[in-house]
Amino acid sequence: MADYTEHYQLHQWQPQDPFLRTDFNEDLQKIDTALDGLADKTTAVETAVALCGNCILHYSTYVGTGSGKTELTFPGKPMLVNVMGTNIWMVGIQGVDVGISKNAGVGGGWQDVVWTGNTVTFESNSSDMTAQCNNKGETYTVICFMMADE
Repeated sequence: MADYTEHYQLHQWQPQDPFLRTDFNEDLQKIDTALDGLADKTTAVETAVALCGNCILHYSTYVGTGSGKTELTFPGKPMLVNVMGTNIWMVGIQGVDVGISKNAGVGGGWQDVVWTGNTVTFESNSSDMTAQCNNKGETYTVICFMMADE
């Protein structure tokens, strides 16, 4: 007697098992149904992505200055900015006036965020430059999603 696959219960014959046409037809129907379900999901994802519009991914780095704010200017309108340091990251999203920073093993904080044209400014109420992603001399990595049609 055949064993069956884990997810779709397709036949897995042993050397001594007889082959039946109905077994193959049953397996092919299961495969056809599964592929049709994937096609529907693919169409839904493609539609959702098309509704989001185009974006450009921008990658850069900067060296912290130790000042009380971090100002970043991009070649296009930033929509989401992610800054990563050695043990910290900071995120800002267009339309939200606060950003969040997370310091590995220590905790996190909130940053005031100002969006002006192609520039985003993070400013902390704290004197902790680690939470600000602006430690003097530390290199930070920036990934920014920008509007493609702006």
